[in-house]
Amino acid sequence: MAVEMSNDNIHKNTVRPPKITSVRKLTRILNDAMRNGEKELVKETVLENTETAKKAIPYLNMKYRHYVRKVLEGSG
Repeated sequence: MAVEMSNDNIHKNTVRPPKITSVRKLTRILNDAMRNGEKELVKETVLENTETAKKAIPYLNMKYRHYVRKVLEGSG
């Protein structure tokens, strides 16, 4: 008898991003995630770490600053 497994929950991200207080660490995470096209991860991480994300904006890659600002404003 075969057991059918549901793939519905495999791709759902149930783990919240950790609280990051280091601007340097957050900058590396955001730059890497944007480079890999993981905008949803960037959005979750920025919303979880708003104060650090505001401080990290000047250190982000020029291409990604606008997206992070939009997420912080709530329109991203």
